[in-house]
Amino acid sequence: MSAQSQQFLKWSLRIVVVASFVCCLWSDIYREYFDPSTANNRHGYALWQHWIEEWTFPGRGIFLQYDFRDQGKNPAFAQTIYFLGVYCLYPQRPLVADPSILINDGHDILKNNSYPSEQWLMDHGVSSIMTIVMDPRRDLPVIKSVYPLGQPSGPASNGG
Repeated sequence: MSAQSQQFLKWSLRIVVVASFVCCLWSDIYREYFDPSTANNRHGYALWQHWIEEWTFPGRGIFLQYDFRDQGKNPAFAQTIYFLGVYCLYPQRPLVADPSILINDGHDILKNNSYPSEQWLMDHGVSSIMTIVMDPRRDLPVIKSVYPLGQPSGPASNGG
């Protein structure tokens, strides 16, 4: 291979790398500032973060009880809400199953979404149970009720 061919290949490779970098950068910029679905996601994240923080007592955790089946977008919604709760409540924690169960995704959450008893939850630092259902009109998860543990009153609804 001649020196001229090698030089051409080097420059071609550089151009390809730079073009790839520009495309990746533009993709991130577009998704962050111009894609309407991303803006809707950010709005949804802020709303769920508010709800989780509002219904979790200081220094305590919350149990997220999903009252919908493992179908369609439901596992993705369950996973997103749970992991958002993990980040916004740290060092407190949301629970979706017995802590000994490994949770990797929404399917794991919906398959194992139960707890032994309310006393077990209170013993593990959980102060309330948030029941989440799918709104069939909007095909989005909403809060059905929030039940504070150890309180004389029954389930409370937040109107969410």
